[in-house]
Amino acid sequence: MLSEKSTILWILLQTCNPSTRVGVAELKEDLRKATSAKFKHDVKTLTDDMCSKLRKIREKGQRHDDFHHDLFKALETVPNTDFNPHVREEKRKWVIGGTKTADPLILEVVTIYNNAIASNTWDNKDPKDAKILALATEVQELRDIHTRMYALASNAESLGQQKSSTTKNRGRISD
Repeated sequence: MLSEKSTILWILLQTCNPSTRVGVAELKEDLRKATSAKFKHDVKTLTDDMCSKLRKIREKGQRHDDFHHDLFKALETVPNTDFNPHVREEKRKWVIGGTKTADPLILEVVTIYNNAIASNTWDNKDPKDAKILALATEVQELRDIHTRMYALASNAESLGQQKSSTTKNRGRISD
């Protein structure tokens, strides 16, 4: 009887390996947090990484039912004006019940990316970069103004002290 219970326990532990679930949870979290910026807006590298993580999840006997959602979410972070309308249209079709699997979608977006790279039309500048640069410039200008104002205030203060000591000396009779 004890042997049967230990055998059942051993089988349960083999099937429900906690380390597998933790490893899969990390992979799923990586898929949820995927953005094109992490891959320098390289769509091929982004999708390859996401597919690799999905493959690892499946190799561990688990599923990731949100892969399509995570894929669209990551593709929507690509800052390319020619690319984005295609992703939005494909997502719209998927949301209303389209049956396209991830593989054809990945093939399409990688083809668009590769063709844009080959024709030198891939614009991957993140609009946030321009905002950050503008803000950094503005902060530097404010620092410069602050430095000048501080210098002027210091000069005015030292001039005020000089004027005050000169005025005091005028009232004294020298010996």
